[in-house]
Amino acid sequence: MVTWDRERGKENIRLSGAPGSRISLEKGDALLRITDVAEEDFGIYKVTVTDSNGYQRHDSVEVRKIEEPPKASIVRVLECVVEKHDMAQWDSPQFSWLVDGLAVTNQTALLAGGSRLDISQVKGVNYTCVIKSSLGTRLTTHYEEQPKVPLWILREEMSLLPMQASLSHWISTKIS
Repeated sequence: MVTWDRERGKENIRLSGAPGSRISLEKGDALLRITDVAEEDFGIYKVTVTDSNGYQRHDSVEVRKIEEPPKASIVRVLECVVEKHDMAQWDSPQFSWLVDGLAVTNQTALLAGGSRLDISQVKGVNYTCVIKSSLGTRLTTHYEEQPKVPLWILREEMSLLPMQASLSHWISTKIS
């Protein structure tokens, strides 16, 4: 036999799947489904399973109202992968990272024991992973493409400079 209870404050309610109700019990009462969740549905839900000998097992979960939406973020991660080629070594590799030639000291950017780097935490162009072990030191590098400035913008800026210089010369000659 399976029973479901909801505890909210001092109130304890035995749940049943009455036809037409927002609460239904399915799969031999092993699944509790609530549709159109409302404020009164928050609380601690407890399921009790009783076997034919009367032994019971309980489990519970708290259903809470979340006041703000979950935060989403996009993480760009570089990963250093060690290829062992069936070579035995007595120590674990040590990972470190350089960004544009400088050592990464931002610990929140280092993930998975240093083998991964969250590049949204450290901005750069040249990312180098340094792997040190008893077998030696290896470097691997990743380059980020820099956005290219469109040629027409460069041409406009170049053509503006002489025009600005001649305009300021024209103004200074007219004033004096």
